[in-house]
Order: sequence, then structure tokens, then C-alpha cells
Amino acid sequence: MHIEDETWTMYFDKAANQYGYGIGVSLIAPDNSRIPLAFKLWFKASNNEAEYEACIAGLETALELGARRLDVIGDSNLVVSQAKGDCKVKEEKMIMYHQTLDLLFPWFEKLNFAHLLRENNRFADSL
Repeated sequence: MHIEDETWTMYFDKAANQYGYGIGVSLIAPDNSRIPLAFKLWFKASNNEAEYEACIAGLETALELGARRLDVIGDSNLVVSQAKGDCKVKEEKMIMYHQTLDLLFPWFEKLNFAHLLRENNRFADSL
């Protein structure tokens, strides 16, 4: 079995402080190797926009690394619910982000989204 045929895991989150927003992603390959990513957002973003930015950056990176099966885990209930189709996208700014996700989805064979409560998200704390 090729590594592309195995399931990867992705954690995503945003970070905020007095200097602005950043986003973080942790990709875990099937062999359990970890690839951490962190980016500073050079524009003003809402919490939800920053969460979407993190999710999109993670999905794009996973594709570049050859992942085609991915478990996506985040503590943003809004992003996870909208990605799964459980919640309708109402806010105009979020529609653009959701459309970007829709463009990425077909590139994956398997894509599962799961919500992780913020208090259980050790990745968020490290950001």
C-alpha cells in the first residue's frame, strides 16, 4: 500500500494575540511523522475567517504532500459543521471560504471532518 492510499490526519486552528492573527496546521502522515505549519495573517480577520484560512491552508498542503485520504479535526464548530454540510453558510464572507473548500474536496478520495472541543485541543494551546 502506498502512503497516498493511507489516511493522514490534519489539525487546524487559529491563534490570536495583540499582534494579530496567525493560523496553524499539524499534518500527521500515516507513518506518524508530523509536519507543523504556522502562518501570520497579514490582514484583519474575524475568528471564523482565520479558522477557514487555517483549514484551507492545511488542505492545500496535504494535497501537495500527496495525501488523498484525510481526517480533518478542528475546534471551530462553525467551519466543521459547514464543511460537513450540517450547517448552512449564511454570512457573505463565509460563502467565499466555503466555496474554496468545495473546490478542494474533489481532490480527496476520503475526507472526514470532526469537531474537537477547544478544551481538548492541545494543538490550539501550542499555537
